[in-house]
Amino acid sequence: MHTTSFENNSYLHREADFDGKVLFYNFNYGLVNGWKYESGKITASIFPGTEEGYRMSLQRGRGQSVCNTEIDWMEKRNCHNDIVWDHELGLPGIDVICDKYLHPEYHEVCVSLDDDEMDGGGGGYNPPSNPPETPPTPCKRAKTLSQDAAFKSRIKDVYRKTFSSGNTVEQGFIQTSDGQTIFPNVQESGSAKFTNDQIAGKEIMEWYHSHPTGSMITSWADLKALAIRYQQGYVKSENFTYGVVSEFGCMSIMITSPVDFNAFATKVRNGELSESWNAYIVGASGGGVDECIGQLLKFLDRNNSGLSVMFSSNIDESNPTWNAQELASNGKSVNMECNQ
Repeated sequence: MHTTSFENNSYLHREADFDGKVLFYNFNYGLVNGWKYESGKITASIFPGTEEGYRMSLQRGRGQSVCNTEIDWMEKRNCHNDIVWDHELGLPGIDVICDKYLHPEYHEVCVSLDDDEMDGGGGGYNPPSNPPETPPTPCKRAKTLSQDAAFKSRIKDVYRKTFSSGNTVEQGFIQTSDGQTIFPNVQESGSAKFTNDQIAGKEIMEWYHSHPTGSMITSWADLKALAIRYQQGYVKSENFTYGVVSEFGCMSIMITSPVDFNAFATKVRNGELSESWNAYIVGASGGGVDECIGQLLKFLDRNNSGLSVMFSSNIDESNPTWNAQELASNGKSVNMECNQ
């Protein structure tokens, strides 16, 4: 986090200007423990934490407890074999393809209470001046989307380009954290694709596309694309939403649990959930909007996806609104009761 001569820091020695964390891992079991430093001195100890602990820390506020759970995004790799063409031999071969992605790791950080250690610790533990807000709920996110005029304008634009002109080609956009709107480089019937060059170095905040054929929920290909981009590190913010625009409205998805969604994304990419998808979605009988979204909710809930769903049925009107969705006892989706 801060040091002018990183190479001078070692297993037992820390430079006087070293600020940051030192984490110790066991090859088989992950994080063992660690230490937090300020000005080269230990100010806190670190142990494995949990997502639940992180949420509790946010709710009670930083600096109000001896121990708080922090989140750090660690770079990891997901490797798989891929068939490639060897131009020299003129034969197909196997190559190992590795995608880098950011994985949330939770650290229980406990301030040292040793007076001697604290005296030399550069002022002790300093909580962030602007601690993160409590992670948004589907109810709060639906309200935010409903009040975001710029977002609604982008959704209306996708709807108009698709359905006002009877277009059979998918439309869409990606909105980045720096305010850039990126449109798909490849647009086909059943596909709206963004190339790696288009989004290189970008953080995706919004990712939406249309389904001209009428399906109001994500396809299996949509979920796989989202899983890949997430594990490649393009999605970092809790404010991210992904969605589908159809003639019935706009369905938005948010990530409510990064840990659960990361595990879910791995299973989607590996094809482990294809049979479950076929059972809940493809093999299920069709119906109205509430039946179709209900089928998707069943699939997401039963597979612990870490995703929540919101829906707007009136995006063609002047002031569309989104509502958080939940699964009713009859298997259909209903608007969640939101007290806000």
